[in-house]
Amino acid sequence: MKVLLVAESLGSGGAERQLVGLAVGLKNKGYEIFVLTYYNENFYKIILDNNKIYNEVYDKALSRIPRLWYLNKKVNQFAPDVTISFLPGPNVALGFGKILGFLKSKLIVSERNYTWHWGIKERIYMYFYRRADAIITNSKAECDNIKQNFFSLSPKVACIVNFVDYEKFLPDTKKHYGKFKVLTVARIRDYKNVHGLINVALGLVNKGLDIHFDWYGNDYNDKYSDYVKQMIKNYNLSDRFIFHNPVSDISAIYPQYDLFCLPSFKEGYPNVILEAMSCQLPVICSRICENGSIIVEGKGGFLFDPNNNEEIENCINRMYNLSCDDREQMGLYNRKRIIENNSIKIFINKYIDLINHI
Repeated sequence: MKVLLVAESLGSGGAERQLVGLAVGLKNKGYEIFVLTYYNENFYKIILDNNKIYNEVYDKALSRIPRLWYLNKKVNQFAPDVTISFLPGPNVALGFGKILGFLKSKLIVSERNYTWHWGIKERIYMYFYRRADAIITNSKAECDNIKQNFFSLSPKVACIVNFVDYEKFLPDTKKHYGKFKVLTVARIRDYKNVHGLINVALGLVNKGLDIHFDWYGNDYNDKYSDYVKQMIKNYNLSDRFIFHNPVSDISAIYPQYDLFCLPSFKEGYPNVILEAMSCQLPVICSRICENGSIIVEGKGGFLFDPNNNEEIENCINRMYNLSCDDREQMGLYNRKRIIENNSIKIFINKYIDLINHI
C-alpha cells in the first residue's frame, strides 16, 4: 500500500517529529512511503534520507489560496492509497480537495493541538475536515472537545497519542548530582511562558538556591524574544538562565538535568514531556489540557497553574529539597509509564489499524 505523509515542513517541531517517526515505522512494516512538504525546513530530513524515504519540498504550495489547488494536484501525482496530513495548513487544503472531489486518495487529517476557543477560523477548519475519512487527535481532551462541539464528526474522530522512542531517550545511569539543573525544551514564544519562568528563576536565586536553568528551542528573534532576553540581563541572570538553539540529538541533553519544567499556557500532547519522562526525569508542568493525565501528581512530578508564579516556584523548590533518591524514584516511575503507554510500536499499530479500516 502506498501512503503519502504531508506536512508544512520538516522543521524541529513536535508534529514533524511524530510524522517522521510514523514514516519510518510504516516503511519498516512494508508500506511504500513518501513525504511531501512545502516549506524548506529540513531539521528532520536526515532521518528520512537515512531510511531511504523519498521526500520532496513543493514550494508552489507556499501561498495559502494557490495551495488549495496546487497541493491537491501534487498529491494526486503520487497516486497514494492513503494521504495523512499534519497541522491545519495541509489539513485544510486537502480537506478542500476532498469536498470538491479534487483529491483522489483516502484522507486522514491529524490535529496536534488543543482548541481552547471555537472561533470562526477553528469552525472553518472543521468544515473542511468533514469529508476526511478520519480525524486524528493526539490527546483525548481534543478528541472529546471535537466530538462535543461537532457531533456529526464524532464517528470519524479518534485519538492516537504521541510516541517516544524509549530506546533512544535513555536515562544516565551514572548521573552525578551537583548544581541543581532545570531543563525546558520549547519555542521562545509568549504562550510558552518564558517570562514567567524567568521571574521564578529570579525568586529562587534570590532565596539562595544553587540552581541553573537551560532553555532549548527555536528563537524567532522577535519582540518577545528581545523582551525575555532583556529580562535576563536586567535581573543579572545571564549565568543562571541560558537559551540554546535546537539540537539534532536532544536525547543526549535530557539526562544531564535534574528536573524538566514546561510552564506553558497552552499545549496539546507535549512530546518534550514524554521525552523527559523516558530519560527518567521528574517533571513539573502546567495543569492544562492533557498534562494531568501524563504526569501523575506526586509520583512522577508536580502540576501548577502557569498564571501563578508562586505555584511554579513552590514546585521547583519542592523538587530541589527532595533527596536524590526520591527524585530518582519519580524518574523511574515516569519511564515505566512511557514504556507502557507511549511506545512507537503502539503508535504505529494504531495507525496501521486505522489505515486498514477507513
